Amino acid sequence: MHWIFWGSIVTFLVVINLVDFLTRRKNNFSDQEKSLNQNTARADTLREVGRPDNYNMPQ
Repeated sequence: MHWIFWGSIVTFLVVINLVDFLTRRKNNFSDQEKSLNQNTARADTLREVGRPDNYNMPQ
């Protein structure tokens, strides 16, 4: 019965390493594309920087 347990553990580790090896070429984290949310946040920030702040102007 112990061989079922150890066999499943070994199979699990082999599958994890195989998936990691096969997908390593596809996932390049150093040159990662920005998500739509990151691009939208950057555009909103640039828009806010260019907008005059009417709340803090002396009257």
